[in-house]
Amino acid sequence: MKLVFEGLEQALEIDSGFPSVFQVENQALFSRLAGSLVSQEGRYAKEAYSLWENEEEVSPKGSFLFVPDVFNLPWDDRSLLSEVVKRIEKDLVDDEDMRANLEKAEQVFASRLMELSGGLSADYAFGIEWDLSKCLKMLGFGVDTMPEEKLIDSLISFLSLALDAKCSKVLLFVNLKTFLTKNELKRLYEHIFYTKTKVLMLENKHDAESYQYERKQVIDLDFLEY
Repeated sequence: MKLVFEGLEQALEIDSGFPSVFQVENQALFSRLAGSLVSQEGRYAKEAYSLWENEEEVSPKGSFLFVPDVFNLPWDDRSLLSEVVKRIEKDLVDDEDMRANLEKAEQVFASRLMELSGGLSADYAFGIEWDLSKCLKMLGFGVDTMPEEKLIDSLISFLSLALDAKCSKVLLFVNLKTFLTKNELKRLYEHIFYTKTKVLMLENKHDAESYQYERKQVIDLDFLEY
């Protein structure tokens, strides 16, 4: 995928497994570019841009999954969890023994609940058939996260969620490098490479380091691109 800003000379390449870093050191320009991407308005944004996939222009709406706060990762994003649930449902369809066991367990569960209504006057029943996705939602199904977990571990878990969901969106982070050590950044890049995730990192701090797998484009304080 290519990200092309109309006011810039170079297109930014965003490829699966290779984190793309867009380092914009001028604060005002950085703010405008970030705001334009978040708006998803493409050619109508404050800093007009377009997205291209195999020489075909694609809509910016739905192309990015924005992560505005790395300390509050979007674990419950519908586009991710719904795909994970679909994979579980498919596996359940393919496994007759597991499906039969779950149906028996559901019958026992429903029977025990109905026993609680024994002292009530009216007759009660469940109005819907058992459904895996509704059951998972009721039980609060999601990634097992821990509040005391290190940020790098949370990020790696989030990338694993994206992998399970077969996420084709570009994960967009803002100033992520600020919160990671060099070794943690290397770990993150290795996991991005392993999961083949599309990642775009907008950064406004000067960083002269070069990392394996990273593809970086810089606009310095003098608006020079390299």
